[in-house]
Amino acid sequence: MRTVKPDAAHRTTRRVRTATVLATATLILTPLAAQSPAFAEDGGWYSQAESDQLMTRTAPLNQTESVKGYPVTGLDPATVQLAAVEAKYPHQQALEDAKGKLGIEFETDVDIKENPDIRSNSHDDTERWLSGVDTKTICGKSTENSPPTCGFVGALDQAHPPTKYSGGVTGKAQLAFKTQATVSKEESRTAGWSLGGKVSTNLSRESKPDGIGGGGGVGGEGSFTYSESTTTTKKWQDMVEEQVTIDIPEKKVGRLEGRVNGGWYIGYIVHLVNVVDPGGANHRQKMTLIPARVLIQSPGTGSPLTWVKMADPA
Repeated sequence: MRTVKPDAAHRTTRRVRTATVLATATLILTPLAAQSPAFAEDGGWYSQAESDQLMTRTAPLNQTESVKGYPVTGLDPATVQLAAVEAKYPHQQALEDAKGKLGIEFETDVDIKENPDIRSNSHDDTERWLSGVDTKTICGKSTENSPPTCGFVGALDQAHPPTKYSGGVTGKAQLAFKTQATVSKEESRTAGWSLGGKVSTNLSRESKPDGIGGGGGVGGEGSFTYSESTTTTKKWQDMVEEQVTIDIPEKKVGRLEGRVNGGWYIGYIVHLVNVVDPGGANHRQKMTLIPARVLIQSPGTGSPLTWVKMADPA
């Protein structure tokens, strides 16, 4: 059995006319160089608690994170309610973190803490001051000469979620699997959108439970998107195709599980809105907070997944 140790993976007031906010932005998928896959470090079998401890050690996560720019990739499509966010990450902390972690673009002319525009859920994202245009589109208007006033701040909600796993097989048995993960990098032409990517995974079984003959798809193919944060120091790369054989001991139900070297963070998309009416007669400013949940990579881990051999009592 092959075991591979995981990679130690101006202040600016923008003049915005209320009727002119639409812009186009382009995302380009770019393949990254390949690297060796990450398997659990000692080749042993793990319970759920032991797997959690392993992942904490090999793909450490920060308790809070921030993304500079609108997190186009990694957003949870499910509705995120305000109450769920406030229970783990109060908006007062979000306002502090926006100023402290997202840069001087979030310095304001007024005390935004006094009257933030806090939305009820993640789908309540149209900007009422700007003709009802959605926040993603508004943030996509930002350029290098007009720094982004959009971002995400949040607290860890779920560490290292499982993304792909084989079916459980009762031992004694030997199984052979083929694993692979490829990373496509998102490149944005606008400074107002964050840079993340898409991970495509494949897990297929090469033998039957008795170790004889061909296999067939077990975990099959899948994919997920993610964001990078302001603390990211090592970008995810492809995991080369690898064959791995596992021996399931007697009186155990074994499976191979892929866990993300990252975590779900719950918090707010923050948008500092500046509006100057025609003629410059009236300048308004506010901070909009939209509940959100974003998958963010472990900042110092180069592989998107760790494959872990999981075992439960038969």
